[in-house]
Order: sequence, then C-alpha cells, then structure tokens
Amino acid sequence: MPIRDEREYRNFKNNFEFRAAEDETAISYEVEGLASTFDDPYLLFEYNDAFEGKKVEVWEKIDRDAFKEADTSDTVFQYNHGGHVFARTKNGTLKLEANETGLEVRADLGGTQGGRDMAEEIRGGYIDKMSIGFKVAEDVTVTEEDPEKILVTRTITKVKKLYDVSAVDFPANPNTDINARSMEQARQDFVDKALSDLRIQKRRAEIIERIKSNYGN
Repeated sequence: MPIRDEREYRNFKNNFEFRAAEDETAISYEVEGLASTFDDPYLLFEYNDAFEGKKVEVWEKIDRDAFKEADTSDTVFQYNHGGHVFARTKNGTLKLEANETGLEVRADLGGTQGGRDMAEEIRGGYIDKMSIGFKVAEDVTVTEEDPEKILVTRTITKVKKLYDVSAVDFPANPNTDINARSMEQARQDFVDKALSDLRIQKRRAEIIERIKSNYGN
C-alpha cells in the first residue's frame, strides 16, 4: 500500500542561521537554512538477513537538478509538519533557491506570534534541524552485491512538488508516524522490488553462462 498522497519526508541536520536586521534596533525574525543537500548519500534504512543471509542497506541522495521543475508555488514553512503555517512562497515570506550545496531556505517568521516564538527558539539553539515534505516525479535505483551485503542506492532525479519545509526538533519516528504502516509497507515493497531485480539479473547471468558453455562464445 503506497504512502498517502505519495508524500515523502526527509530530515537534514543543518543548522539555521539568522539574517541580521537592516535596522540595528529592530529584532530579526528571518532565518536561513538548507532544506536538503545535493549529491550527498544518506542511509535511508537497512534490513538484516534480507537476501540470502546478507544485510540490505538502502541509501539515497538527491540530484542537484531535482528541484529545477518542482512545483514550489505554494510551499509552506511549518514546525514538525504540523499544519500551522509560519511562512509561505505564495506571499513572499518564504524563498527557496538551489545552490551548489543544496536547497537554501530563507524565511521571514515575523508575521505570526507562533513564527516569532519559533524564531526565538531557533535563535537559542533549541531547534536546529530541517525536514522537507515532497513528492517524487522520477528516480533511479541501482542495486549492487558484495560478499557481505546488498547495497541499494536510490537517486531522486526530479521532485514533482515540494509541499513544505519544516523546522523539526527530532527526526520523524516511523513507529509513531500517522502513516507508519503504509510507510513501512512502502519501504518493504521498495526493497522487494530491488531484490527481485537482483534475482532476475543473477538468473539472467546464469542462463547466459550456460548458453556460452553449451554453444561456445
């Protein structure tokens, strides 16, 4: 069963920074941070003894061009993906820009009391991580095998829609997420597909070798 709305979430441990106010007597509620990094593989999840007694590791990375055609017309800034909006691209209080390192976020949180409170928590170092909610349009998966493990690498090449960027205090816990069951099933389906492809590749290689041995090169 797929994740509801096919929406995926990723957490990135990138510190926020405050932008200095133009007026030195004013309080700045503008923050900056990286919503995601590019071409930087991270371990998504792993399973022990998942394929012929070997551990399976699933790694993921986001291509630097993945957000070029993404719909960011109404991306919002939230806290823990909680639904309350503190900034948004639609009214100009949230700006997104892809650079060499990742997707840069600049948000003015001064428009609401909740946003101002969160800005103070970010300033104090109580909140220092970001997460994104997005829908994938295209990806590429490569499966490799060595004597000890199966390595599955997923590269997100195109994001269809960026729903939100969120300040988060802790990475999402898949065991308590409202979509925990569907998310775990989606992960299992992903691994099953990768391992199925690997079995087909191995079977195809065996058949080719058998043909070669019987009929020559």
